[in-house]
Amino acid sequence: MRARRTLATTLARVSRRGLHGGPFGAAGAAGAVDEPPTEFFESIRALGGEHERFAEWLHARVSADETARGGRRNVHPAVTAARVPGMGVGLVARRPVRAGEIVLRIPRDAYAPLSATHALAAAKAKAPAFVDHAAKVAASMGAPELATHAALALHVLFELGDPRSEGFAYLATLPGLAGKASPSVPLLWTPTQVATLRGTPTHGRVLRRAKFVSDAHAALFGSGGGGGVPLEKFAWALSSVLSRAASGDRMPYAFLPGVDLLNHGGVDANCELSAVKLAPGGNEENVTWGDVEVTCVKDTPAGEQLTISYGDESDNCRLLRLYGFATRGNVHDRRTIELRLTGDALDAWRAPRRWGPGIDAARRAILRLHGLPRLTAEFEHVDAGAGLDDREVGGSNPGGAAVFRDPTLPRPETIDDDEEEEEEEEEPSRRRASGKEGEGEGTDAVRWRCVVAHPSKPFPTVARAADSSTPAAHAASDAATVLAATYGVPPSVLLASLRVHLLTGFEPAGPDGAEPDPRRPISERNEAAARAVLGEASERALRGMNAALRPGAGVDDAAGFELDELDAERAGAIQKELKSGEDWCASVMNLRRGQEEILEELLRHSR
Repeated sequence: MRARRTLATTLARVSRRGLHGGPFGAAGAAGAVDEPPTEFFESIRALGGEHERFAEWLHARVSADETARGGRRNVHPAVTAARVPGMGVGLVARRPVRAGEIVLRIPRDAYAPLSATHALAAAKAKAPAFVDHAAKVAASMGAPELATHAALALHVLFELGDPRSEGFAYLATLPGLAGKASPSVPLLWTPTQVATLRGTPTHGRVLRRAKFVSDAHAALFGSGGGGGVPLEKFAWALSSVLSRAASGDRMPYAFLPGVDLLNHGGVDANCELSAVKLAPGGNEENVTWGDVEVTCVKDTPAGEQLTISYGDESDNCRLLRLYGFATRGNVHDRRTIELRLTGDALDAWRAPRRWGPGIDAARRAILRLHGLPRLTAEFEHVDAGAGLDDREVGGSNPGGAAVFRDPTLPRPETIDDDEEEEEEEEEPSRRRASGKEGEGEGTDAVRWRCVVAHPSKPFPTVARAADSSTPAAHAASDAATVLAATYGVPPSVLLASLRVHLLTGFEPAGPDGAEPDPRRPISERNEAAARAVLGEASERALRGMNAALRPGAGVDDAAGFELDELDAERAGAIQKELKSGEDWCASVMNLRRGQEEILEELLRHSR
């Protein structure tokens, strides 16, 4: 309620200023039309600072387009900008907006100078040798999209270097460097701020991304000073591109002034973006895009934020790394864990030694019968190179998760590993299995890396068990595997899958007198082993999250590497940062709490 009152107060204050004063009349900015400004531009100006110049800049372009097109409205009269507690600036409905109404239209002339197409064309005209060099560097690093990202990032820096440039008025409103303005992404945080992520999967991904950007900077500009482009500025510009520019099948790759004031609403977003293709072109790179429109997709009452989706299934890890925020109670949260099979569980997994290949066939049949996902056995951890993926630039991309395979099937010498962090931002790694797939020979334990979903995330289940030999049963198991690989798997489904993989040949028959029912306790030994595996994994991860912030050494269990040892002074500094109350800190706490909720639910299922 406090946020709602704050918005109402802001809107009332902006409305009292009136619409006819300020720089938006006939004597205002060059190109402005002689008509009263809309509430939208006046509310942007009221934000103060660089936003005053930006409001004038945007109004001139939008109103000029309106005049050129016969006076059509590019801004819905209900739309206004306001500061939203904990979310920076957002767009709000000053009065009800109906589904289907266009709330904001940005003409091509306003965003084209801030597009990747324009940046690449300018770079090729001014420095063709560097463009070729960047393409070779990107290819050598396994991230060909880096060349385009870098071109747009450098364009941003060059535009900001000249106050008279086409995009300066807009670009000057972007969040500043290294946490000096909120929000900022972890790539720009101080080492102590980054250390607040210790014990979470996000920590390792942030470190890998920082190393990738540093390596890319050195390869692009040389290690002796960055060729006039400091690493700090390059990292900031690249982060701005990845977090603020839009892209996708229905969108040009460009900064969209005004549109980027819309905050993230996820699957509950009440608006969506689209753009018209003026000329289809031979491929997506040659498409000519027209105006970008924000359309309301559901009736929105007065006082509510207008939001879009930054990724319908984005977990807090992705939101924080890309956009600098994490939401509380994110139902799409996921947590990578490692299940280690030892003792009775390892003996059960090696049941084919005693019972032959028939037990493997039974395991696969039960997985299909109940539409359960398959697991992948991992024998060693190898960190992949941390590339950048253009799928992270705007659009709706939930990212991937752990691969689920039947560990009893023949395994090639190398496989493509589409784990969550590689799917979102890294090249698929190549892993080599040491030991035989079916028995785990040559290793003291079998390890499964899985992604566990937030307990509030529903996971589709098969309406009724199907004959395991039918195509429908195969399809149900495959569908469950895809869902688990994309969105993670809830603890209850993970436990059921684990029970199947630990069948020993002594399991009691299921209700149909044939295969056991993996959703219910099986044999006493099997049940104890399966629950012990879940309990050990969740306890280890929970202990690791807490220990990682205390003095001493630690291990990032989800990433599988040792953490730098903390002394008392540094541990104290980290704790102080966590109590700062700043927006970035609140997001870290949201992320950590979401991870704990997943592990606590996993622990509950192990008891």
